[in-house]
Amino acid sequence: MYKDINPFHIKQLHAMPKHCDKCGQLYNPEPGFYMGAMYVSYGLCVGLFIVCFFGLYILLHIDPVVLLLIYALSLLLLFPFIFRYSRVVYLHLFYDFDPEAITRHQQEQKALKDQ
Repeated sequence: MYKDINPFHIKQLHAMPKHCDKCGQLYNPEPGFYMGAMYVSYGLCVGLFIVCFFGLYILLHIDPVVLLLIYALSLLLLFPFIFRYSRVVYLHLFYDFDPEAITRHQQEQKALKDQ
C-alpha cells in the first residue's frame, strides 16, 4: 500500500501509489480522504496508553512520571507504524473486501492491452 516498505524513511512515510497493482483500488479516492485517519490514530494511541497503564502502573507499580516518559518514548518509536496502520484501517472502514476484484482488474488490464 506504500511506495517505501520501510516506515522509518520519514520523507517517504506517506507516499502511496495512485491505485493497487493487484486489484485497482484507488488509494486516495478524494482530496483530504485520510483526514479521518487522525481519529483512528487517536484510538490507537489511547489503546497503547491503556496497555502501558495497566502493564506498568497497575502490575509493576511504576511511578506515574516514569510511566508517562515510557509512553512518550513508545509513541515516538511507534509513530511511523501508527501513522500507516491508521490509514490502512480508515481505508478498510469505507471499502469492503471484494474477492473478485483481482480477477476483474486483471481482465480489464488484459482488455486494455489487447486494444
